Amino acid sequence: MCGRHLGLNEGLLNHLGLGCLLSQVGKSALPKELLSREGQLDANEYVQYREYVDKGVEMLSDSGLSRAVLSVVQGHRERHNGSGFPEGVRGDRIPLLAKIAGIAEFFESLIGPREAEVPVTPDKAVALLYEMRNIEFQDDLVESFIQSIGIYQRVAWWNSRTASVGW
Repeated sequence: MCGRHLGLNEGLLNHLGLGCLLSQVGKSALPKELLSREGQLDANEYVQYREYVDKGVEMLSDSGLSRAVLSVVQGHRERHNGSGFPEGVRGDRIPLLAKIAGIAEFFESLIGPREAEVPVTPDKAVALLYEMRNIEFQDDLVESFIQSIGIYQRVAWWNSRTASVGW
């Protein structure tokens, strides 16, 4: 939705979508016990966890996928201020599609159900994302992402309200 909101053409939307779908494939090479505690890792475990991006790129490198898709897989955990991984690149050195994927992945990680964590509401996730604009995520992309998911947030809110009253 964010890519459409930004006016990306169909080819770029396809690269973005496929890259997002494949961005987590490297996690299949990590120990399950590490993944089950994804938000509660110590420093050594976090170093091991961060390897999933490189493992994913390696797994997909001979697959015939486009460079654009691979750049999403490789760059979705990089951050605007250089605090991301695997390379710690910053700002304009991060490909646009990877920046968008990073925002979407962060948002999903907050609202998605996890075994060891209680998800936050979409409203709180949006607030956290907004606080991170121009720090971890590019300002205008955060605002576009929030605008593009706005209708879905309202639908989710309405559904939660009507379900609680039995409609």
